[in-house]
Amino acid sequence: MLIGWLIQIHPHVCHNNHTLYLAILILDKYCACRFVYRNRYQLLGLAALFVAAKYEEVKTPKLKKYSDLCSGDITMEEILDMEGHILIALNFKIKAMTVCWHLEEYIQFVGFTKENNELCHYLLDLSLIEFDFCFTRPTILCWAIVLFVTKFRNLKNICEVEIS
Repeated sequence: MLIGWLIQIHPHVCHNNHTLYLAILILDKYCACRFVYRNRYQLLGLAALFVAAKYEEVKTPKLKKYSDLCSGDITMEEILDMEGHILIALNFKIKAMTVCWHLEEYIQFVGFTKENNELCHYLLDLSLIEFDFCFTRPTILCWAIVLFVTKFRNLKNICEVEIS
């Protein structure tokens, strides 16, 4: 439910898909090392998106914009406080290769058009809210998406692509 909400709100504050995927990775890492009460998940998601935007976005939206996404239910101070908790819990080790990075590498290797690129990213976004994909290795998931789009669009088999 939280991931679905983040997918819906992230275009309002972020321009980069990497930001969303980094925020989800931050959420996952934080929840692996800290207990989070159910009523604090939205705050955690918002703060994770805020931290991820600082790493990925060229221009980070104002903190007030994040608070406004929750109709004022979450204050700017709460977001900043949670940001501090996240950074301390993760020992400031935020940056990592996300599944989005892997997908873009594969898309570049295959040489997809913009339309096929967008289809791949759409499928990757769908995989975020499907529990069965939670335990799939990112590299396998990305290759599966690229293979699916190749077959769906009747494109040249990617195994026949020449490596220069």
